[in-house]
Formats: sequence, structure tokens, C-alpha cells
Amino acid sequence: MVLDINEQEQEKKETQVNEQYKNGTIMIVDDDHENLKMLSLCFKGFGYRLLVAQDGKSAIKKVRLARPNIILMDVVMPGIDGFETCKRLKKNELTKDIPVIFMTSLNDTDSILKGFEVGAIDYVSKPFNFEEIKIRVSNHLKLQEQANIIFEKAQEFEGYNEELIALNEELETGNEELFREIEERKKAESSLAAANEELHKTMHELEAMQGFLVQSEKMAALGNLVAGLAHEINTPIGVAVTAASHLEEIAADAAKAGQDTLELETISEVSRIIYTNMLKAGKLIRNFKLVSIDQSEEEKRNFYLKEYIDEVLLTLKPFTKKYNHVIDVECDESLKMNSYPGAIAQIITNLVYNSYLHGYEIDSKGLVKIVVTQSDGHTIINFQDNGTGMTDQVVTKLFDPFFTTKRGKGGSGLGMYIVYNLVNAQLQGTISCESHLDEGTLFIIELPNNL
Repeated sequence: MVLDINEQEQEKKETQVNEQYKNGTIMIVDDDHENLKMLSLCFKGFGYRLLVAQDGKSAIKKVRLARPNIILMDVVMPGIDGFETCKRLKKNELTKDIPVIFMTSLNDTDSILKGFEVGAIDYVSKPFNFEEIKIRVSNHLKLQEQANIIFEKAQEFEGYNEELIALNEELETGNEELFREIEERKKAESSLAAANEELHKTMHELEAMQGFLVQSEKMAALGNLVAGLAHEINTPIGVAVTAASHLEEIAADAAKAGQDTLELETISEVSRIIYTNMLKAGKLIRNFKLVSIDQSEEEKRNFYLKEYIDEVLLTLKPFTKKYNHVIDVECDESLKMNSYPGAIAQIITNLVYNSYLHGYEIDSKGLVKIVVTQSDGHTIINFQDNGTGMTDQVVTKLFDPFFTTKRGKGGSGLGMYIVYNLVNAQLQGTISCESHLDEGTLFIIELPNNL
């Protein structure tokens, strides 16, 4: 009787603990005690179990024991930094699937890309916006929960498949049945094959959708980060433009008053150089901000094609300038669309990456041509490179999910699949590909002018 009471009390305690931490476990890794304190207070009372660590080594040990649902990790720490810690966690079978969000003041592109390369799913910039952190953590935990549901469903389908295979084996052993039963067995086998094929197709579609959602979340996070940076930098640049313009006016007034001409000419020339370059920097930032907002918010609007494609290519400059290739755009400046510019930007970006990374040999010099025309209410975009081209076999699989010729070298196999889905689903258009070995590749995209 005493044993039963003790067991009931233990079950009651476990139920209370589960209810208290119903939203999961968060591990916070930061060498700054104040940051740990503030972040712990941020999540306190929201149904999370909180674990903390102040360096990479202790974090790895605690993660292996506690298996948190998500990790918030500082980048700059004593000993092994956040990048190396994340890299080691992703190499371990027990911890590789735990999502990691970096917390850092390193906002340069190389640091951001390095974080994603070692396996992080998101970035949070310092100083913290605690409401933003709570929303991001909540969203990623929901994505993880959805991924687990997809995996469980796939396991269920696999179980159904095994049951169908067992049924088929039983039918094959029934060789003493009458002719009618033999015919029924053949029909059952045919139905089994169709169900098995449909099962594999459904599993591949679920996997592709999961990858597409993760990729979209990363692109949205990166777009929001770029837009925020552009907004913050735009104000001091505007002040600098005003100051340079005022300095030039002072130099002109002094020259009229008859002061030293040589010094005034020097001041005037310096202010002109500052003014010109600040205007150029302001234009670059506005372009980055516009494209990043389009990619993250996905709103439909009117835009000029030539101007927008130039802006997209300008945002790709940090990538394209590493290569010797040239991009030539032929498009009448008056051509307009009423569509989703963010999807157009993603398509152009993926096609440029595809040509640069897959279409040319190392150190080669290539030419990429983007020709845009309009006819009968449709916009036709011809994207062509003079690279190595592809075989007919590769072309037929080009838009399949997870198909890549760079397996093991960074290719995910989702770039052209995403392009295909954006063109056909979101933009309601068509895309085709023509390619031959050593003769380059041509993509033909046809989209309605107005959605």
C-alpha cells in the first residue's frame, strides 16, 4: 500500500514538471554572466526549462546529457569559440539535429555565412531585442516540431509498406488456391506496387517541403538582417552627405571672399570626392535594402525589370567579384511587371549561382547573358551562359529535388528545384532548359506581366 502511494506521488511530481516545462528546454551558452542572467529572465515564466554554460567545452558536455530542444550560443568565447562548438555538435550523432542560433555582434557577411556553414539555423545580433529572440526561438521550435511530425508520419508509412510486403509474401505462398484466387492475387500485387510508388513519392515530397521551409526561413532571416543593417547605416551616410555638401558651400563662399585659392581648391575637391562617394554608398544601401525586403516579405507590387535586375546583381557583387565572368543584361528600361519582385530576385540569384558554381571550370572567363522581352501580356527572360553545358540525362533531372552534380562539395540539390517551384507556383509561369556539353546552357522563363 505504501509503495502504491509513493508511486502515485512520483507520477504527480513528474506530471507537474512536464507541465512546467511544456515548451521544451533551451540551453544558453555565453561567457558573459550578465547576458546569461538577462536571457534567463527573458524566458522565465514561458514554459521553458533553462540550462546555461559559459564556454564551448562545458556546453558540449551538458548538451550530450540534457539534449535541449534548441541552443542559443555566443560566437566569441574563451577556449573554443561558438563556430567550433557548433561544428563539433553537428558531427555527433546524438546532438547533430539540435538547432543552434548564434548570438553575436559580428554582422559582416563572412561571419554570417560561416555560421550557416557550420550548421546554425539563425543569427541574433547584439545588443539583444528580447522580444525578437523569443519569437525566433518559438518559430524554430515549431519548425522542429513539424519536422518531427513529418518524420513520425514517414515512419508510419514505412510500417504500412512493411505490412503490404508481408501481405504480398503470403499471397505468393498461396499456390494451391483456385484460378480465381490467383487472379485476385495478381490484382493485389498490382495495387501494392502502385501504393508503394505513391508512398515513396509522398515521402520525397515531404522531405523536399521540409528543406524548402528551412531554406525560406534562412533567406528571410538573412534578408531581415540586411534590411536592418542598411537602415542603420543609411542615417550616418545621409549626415555625411549633408556635411560634405555644406563644406563645399563654405569653400565656395570663402573663394568669393578672396581667401587662399589653393587651400580652398583642395577643400572643395576633397568635399566633392566625399559627397560623390557618399551618394554612391547611399544608392548601394538603398538597393540592398529594397532587394532584401522583397525577398523576406514577398509582397506583390509594380516594378521596372531592368532597374530591379540591376539592383539584384548589385547585391550579388560580393559573390560575383571573386570570379572572372561577365554578366550582360539586355532589357528595355520601360518594361514593367506587376508581380512578386522577391521571387524574381530569388530566381536570378539561384541562376547566377548555378552558372558560376556548376557551369564553368576554375579560373575560366565566362559570359552570362540575361535578355528580357515582353509579348502578348507575358515577360520572357532568357538566361544563358557559355559554360561547360550539361548532358541530356542531367537536363531531364535538373529540376528534381535533391539532384546535384556537386554532391559532397556543397551542392544541396534544391537551388533549381526552388526556381522551378517559384516560376510555376508563385509566379504562374513556365521554365525550360536547353543545354549541350561544351555549348553552354539556356534557361527560358515565361511569366505573366500582371498577377
